Amino acid sequence: MIIMNIINKILIIKNNIIRKCLLRIYGYTTLNIIHNVMTKNSINYFIDFGTLLGFIREKGFIKNDLDIDIGIIYDNNLEIIVKRHLNNEKFVLLKEYLYNGEVVQQSFIKYNIKIDINYYFNSNDKSICYLFYNKKAEESISVVKMEYNIISNTQDILINNNKYKIPRNYNILLEQKYGINWQIPDEKWIYWEAPVSIKCDGCVQIIKY
Repeated sequence: MIIMNIINKILIIKNNIIRKCLLRIYGYTTLNIIHNVMTKNSINYFIDFGTLLGFIREKGFIKNDLDIDIGIIYDNNLEIIVKRHLNNEKFVLLKEYLYNGEVVQQSFIKYNIKIDINYYFNSNDKSICYLFYNKKAEESISVVKMEYNIISNTQDILINNNKYKIPRNYNILLEQKYGINWQIPDEKWIYWEAPVSIKCDGCVQIIKY
């Protein structure tokens, strides 16, 4: 058992090193495709979570980042439209995360890079999304609701000579996501313990493809 645990840890480390390398090689290419698909089809998207944090704080991907985070302001059946357009660009759908019967997150893969798309539901002065986690592999999936100041407008950002969309209120958003010290790297950050997170007890369903 001890030997197997050591082997598993080594494999995880090796896999993460490969994922970091792939993100640096193909990350901008992947984002360019996403940007073009979303803008061409008038889908209100923005760079989100760790990808946004890296683009603002470090002008690129965070050194330990493994995937790409995208936010989309939800509209009727938008998860179906996004899936169709990304499938046309050879993105492969890995998982859909449902909360109380609604798709709130999708995970795709392209160039062996995972892309997480979080759908935001605007209500009054709030933008709400849902994140899933389990503290240990053997535990069941838990979900937290994240309530942010409303995300209604985006602006362009130029990164590595490429143009992408970010929330216009990104400073406030990053503080709500990562705390007042978001400009200081914190390798021990736990995303489900963000300042605005609220633990939920609704019905969780994960569909794997």
